Amino acid sequence: MVLLHALISSHTLAAVFASIVLTFLICVVEEWLRQQKLRRQLIEAPVLNLKGGDYDAASREYKENLRGLLKAGYVQFKNGLYQLWRPDGYVTVISRQFIDELKGLPTETLDFHAAVQTNFIGKYKWVTLGSDLLARTILEQLTQQTSALLPIMADEITRTFGEEMPECKEFTPVRVYDCLKRIAAILTGRVFVGAPLNRNEKWIKTSINFTHDVYVGGSKLRKWHYLLRPVVARFFVPEIRKVWKQQDIARRLLVPIMEERSEAQKQPGYNKPDDLIQWLMDNAAKEKNPTNFARLAELQLLASFAAIHTTALTCTHVLFDLAARPEYIEPLRKELDEVEARFGTLHEKRALSQLSKLDSFMKESQRLNPPGLLTFPRLVKKPITLSNGTLLPAGTQLIVPAGYISLDDEVWGPRTDEFRGFRFAELRGARPEDGHKHQFISTSPNAMHFGHGRRSCPGRFFAGHELKCILAHLLRTYDFQLEGGPGAGRPPNKEEMDLINPDDEAQLLFRRRSEVA
Repeated sequence: MVLLHALISSHTLAAVFASIVLTFLICVVEEWLRQQKLRRQLIEAPVLNLKGGDYDAASREYKENLRGLLKAGYVQFKNGLYQLWRPDGYVTVISRQFIDELKGLPTETLDFHAAVQTNFIGKYKWVTLGSDLLARTILEQLTQQTSALLPIMADEITRTFGEEMPECKEFTPVRVYDCLKRIAAILTGRVFVGAPLNRNEKWIKTSINFTHDVYVGGSKLRKWHYLLRPVVARFFVPEIRKVWKQQDIARRLLVPIMEERSEAQKQPGYNKPDDLIQWLMDNAAKEKNPTNFARLAELQLLASFAAIHTTALTCTHVLFDLAARPEYIEPLRKELDEVEARFGTLHEKRALSQLSKLDSFMKESQRLNPPGLLTFPRLVKKPITLSNGTLLPAGTQLIVPAGYISLDDEVWGPRTDEFRGFRFAELRGARPEDGHKHQFISTSPNAMHFGHGRRSCPGRFFAGHELKCILAHLLRTYDFQLEGGPGAGRPPNKEEMDLINPDDEAQLLFRRRSEVA
C-alpha cells in the first residue's frame, strides 16, 4: 500500500508538473502569436517611435516621452496622421481636420466605449465602463434639471465648505486637490444619490476611490499575459478586488433605496425625487430588457468616475492659476458682484451665463492644463475611408492630440504658451456671433477636452454650472495665495503618459475674508 501510494503521488506530481509546463508553453506560444498580430500594421502611415523593429524601446519611449512624441508628430503631421507604438499595439494619431467627418459615425462603425474599455482596463472585462443608458440620462435629465438644482447646490456648497474647510481665521495651508475631491463627492452625491446618502462616509470614500482603483488596477493587469488575467485579477491585483468591493458597497447602499422607491411609486400621489437614482430607474423601465437595480447601482460609480474627479481636477487647476496670477482675482470678484446685482442671485442659469470673465479663465486654465494630452478615443469596427483617401481598416485605434491643438498658434493666435485669463472673453467680444464657440463647455475640432460630436462629455453642462458656483463661493469667501509667497510659482502638474493631474500634495494658503466672517 505504501509503495502504491508513493507511485500514485509521484504520478500525480508528474502530471501537475507536466500541466504547468504545458500551460507555460501555451502562454509563450500564445504571446508570440499575439505579438505578431499586434505588430501587423493595419494602415500605411509612419510609426514615429518605432526604430529598427525595437518594440520594447518604442514602448518605453511611449511611456516615458509621450509628450515629446506628440509634439514632434504635431509638427510633422499636423494635417495628416501618423502612428505610435504603445505597449498594447499601434494607435493612429489623427489631425483635427478629420474630426467633422468622424464625429457623427454610428457605434457599429466607430466605437467610443470599446476604445475607452481597452485603453483603461485592457481586453479582460473585469469592469464595464461604458453605458448608453447613463450617458443618455445625464445628457437629458441632468441637463434639463440643472435650473431647478442650482439653488439646492448653492445651499450644499455653503454647508459643505463650512464642514470640510479649516476655520481659516489666518492664512491656513490646505491640500487643495484632496479637499476638493471630498467636496465634489458630497456636492455631486447630492444630485446623484440624494440626501442623506451623499454625506454617508462609506459612500464618499467609495465614490472617490473607484476612479483611482480602476486606473491603477487596469495598468497593473495589462502587464500580464491575457490568458493569466482572470487569475491575476482575482489574486494578485488588490486594486481590482477593491473595485469589486466598491461595486458591492454601491449595490448594498443603493439597491434597497431603489426597491423602496419602486414600491412607493405604485401608490397614488407619490412624488418622485429629482436625482440620478430616479432618472436611471425611470429610463431603465422604458428599455426592452430593463437594466436591473444592481447594475443601476454600479452606474452610479461610473457617473462618479467622471464627475467627482473632473470637478476637483478642474477646480484645483483654476485655483493654482489664480494664486499664481492674483491680478485676476479682483476683476473676477467685481464681475460676480455686477452679475448678482443685475439678477439678484448668482444661482440661476441666466446669471451664470453672464460670468464671461470667469468662464474665460476656466477655459484658459483647461487649455494649458487639460485632463490629458489625448482625446477622441475610437475603435474602428467597419472600414472607413478618410477625405484624404486613407483607408482605416477594422481594428484601427484612433486618438487626437488635443493637448497640442490647444497650443497651436494658428488656432488660438500668437504666444499660445502664455496664460491669458481673459483670452476667450476677448474672442467672444471680437466676434459676438461666434461667442458660443468660446465658452468653457463648447466643443469643436479646436477645443476637444470634453471630446466632440456624438460622444462628447454629456455632463459638461451641469459641470460647468457647478464649477462656477464653487469658484464664486471661493472667490467671495476666501483670500488665497501660494504657500511659498507670490514669487513661488504655480505648483507643477504631474504627468503619467497622456494623463495630466494637479499636484495632489500641493497646498495653498486660505484665509476667510473679513466681509464674510
